Amino acid sequence: MDGIHRLLWKFWTHNLDKAMKTNHKLFYILAAVLLTLATSCVTGNDDNAVLREHEEAFAKTARVTDLKINGVAISRDSLSHWRYVMVDPGDVLTVSATLITGKGADEASLQVSEYLYSTSTPFGLSSDDDADYKLLESMSFGAGSEAVSLTITVPEQDADGEDFHSGDHINYAFWSWNDLQGYGYNDFSVEIK
Repeated sequence: MDGIHRLLWKFWTHNLDKAMKTNHKLFYILAAVLLTLATSCVTGNDDNAVLREHEEAFAKTARVTDLKINGVAISRDSLSHWRYVMVDPGDVLTVSATLITGKGADEASLQVSEYLYSTSTPFGLSSDDDADYKLLESMSFGAGSEAVSLTITVPEQDADGEDFHSGDHINYAFWSWNDLQGYGYNDFSVEIK
């Protein structure tokens, strides 16, 4: 086996030396082109006016971040959707978050609402769905970022007055806006165990 390795090594180095001697200019040109392509892919042109405009507009938007339920951050699935928080009817949830009023904004408002859907119809399939909307909290804040904390009791019955069943969903929405007309939205859903 050792003899085969030595023979392959000799063949490889001999052919590499031969190729380098006859095609060294071509080799250097090819290496320069590959190096240029590799660095242009890495460094790229990051000066994108449209992207910069969107980033500046987003910075001015009021938004809710760092959403936690009972002190635990809500995770996302592989499609970037929030995972459902599993609850029992009557559970008390302590919700904490941070409201960012937006760059340059002097004040912002936040509304937290609850959406209960009838368990007898499919969840949220059309605009005609009868959802029971309930405003849970409405708050106003000054410039900067503010910690927000509220307590939510999971209802025991749906919009039709029927008891919840395992697999039913309740959505909690956070609507935020500021004096610069920057609007934000965040939400989470609970699933009945």
